Amino acid sequence: MASLADEIHDFIVRRLQSSGGQVTLRRADLAQRFGCAPSQITYVLETRFGLERGYRVESRRGGGGYVRIERVEVEGCDEWVRRLERLIGEYISEERARGVVDWLHRESWIDDRAAAIMQAALGREALGLPLPLRDQVRARVLKAMVHALLPYGRTSAAGKL
Repeated sequence: MASLADEIHDFIVRRLQSSGGQVTLRRADLAQRFGCAPSQITYVLETRFGLERGYRVESRRGGGGYVRIERVEVEGCDEWVRRLERLIGEYISEERARGVVDWLHRESWIDDRAAAIMQAALGREALGLPLPLRDQVRARVLKAMVHALLPYGRTSAAGKL
């Protein structure tokens, strides 16, 4: 059974797919549609639509406020790697790293098996280090994985760049 956050996420993804990759929504309208507080919409936007997941979110609050969500498109491998390196930075939390892996999977850079391996390797238990060293090592490992993917391009589902 899907959670409310899953339902909101799926609704937004369907709207993005039907509108060519960009959608503008009103937070209050979404909250009313799903019978929840606007803060729950904010939670979904922050946890499921960040740049580490391949989305740019622009938000304006108030009476005429809106939320604009846009899928981030990359034009080539070099640009893609530079964006990911900036996004990862010198430290990355497990949640943000999982977001990057989910994005790689959704964009067909990795298959189910590679996603599972990457998630396991980036987890707290696998790294076994105290913070902030754990987040620093996680960032280095994730960057190395991204560089290792570069020569292979996308999986056959989306074609190569």
